[in-house]
Amino acid sequence: MSRLHRVVRDGAIACAAASIAYDRLGAPEFASASFADGASERERVVIWRDARRSRAGALVEGDVVTLERTRASGERMRSVQVIARVGGGAGRGRCELRASDRWRADGGEAETDAGDVPCGAIDGRVGAILWPPHRVGGVERAHARGM
Repeated sequence: MSRLHRVVRDGAIACAAASIAYDRLGAPEFASASFADGASERERVVIWRDARRSRAGALVEGDVVTLERTRASGERMRSVQVIARVGGGAGRGRCELRASDRWRADGGEAETDAGDVPCGAIDGRVGAILWPPHRVGGVERAHARGM
């Protein structure tokens, strides 16, 4: 096997591994958040989207989660929502999602409630803030708007 073939093969394996890791483990994403320390403006932050927590069925009321939604215009958008209810009134395997006053997807305007969605539509739980350095740390459960 020539050197070029080995390089191409190794590159394809690395791309496949990265794709699997992104889907199954999680990935960093941009979002914006407001904080209770007196800062009046929303800050752009890098969050860790933990995909393992959503797949394990470990979603709990108050978890801040990410998902992809479709607008009325047909445009796809990222959304950051808070779980208001898991199962129960929402139905087995479903979650009721509400918009959060604190969290927004990167570049997003004020979001509307996603409402009742299958738990499988959730990409992952927001597990931590990775950037900026003075905001680094875990993300605690939130309260959904209107609750």
